[in-house]
Amino acid sequence: MNFTGTFREGDREHSVSAALKDGVLRGTHDGVPFPELRVERRDGGLVLVRGRAIDRVLVARDGSRVLVHFKGRVHELSLPDADDRRREKAGKRHHAGDEPFVASPMTGTVVQVPVKAGDAVAAGGTLVVVEAMKMQFVVRAPRDVVVKAVKFSPGQPVDIGAVLVEFAE
Repeated sequence: MNFTGTFREGDREHSVSAALKDGVLRGTHDGVPFPELRVERRDGGLVLVRGRAIDRVLVARDGSRVLVHFKGRVHELSLPDADDRRREKAGKRHHAGDEPFVASPMTGTVVQVPVKAGDAVAAGGTLVVVEAMKMQFVVRAPRDVVVKAVKFSPGQPVDIGAVLVEFAE
């Protein structure tokens, strides 16, 4: 998984480019390489490992915005959305919630799935609850939908961006 974007720290913006491959995160911060970090799943969350140092990290994604809780501070990343750029080139408009699915906004563990295939769910209704580091995120229906498939069940680990629930057309 590769990403580039801007990292906001107070009123300053920094450029970030990183790639995660085989559990190792490599990249640059304002053009300067940062030390390689091992990314591991532990206790329902993520940790970054560098030598003997281990830091918990919580990552949540909301569209092109990614929030990273690291060392007691929340950092915001703005990521370019390749799908939006492709749609723009093709002259197609995209509205939030148009996707035929919902994806996990963070890496964690599915703790609740109150829906099943065939259920009609009103806009804003709960589809899945994901937990990481004792923080729960409720994934809601972006519009009135009919559930086509549920991809995870309670207790299963889930990665950020994984498709949780598919919608019927």
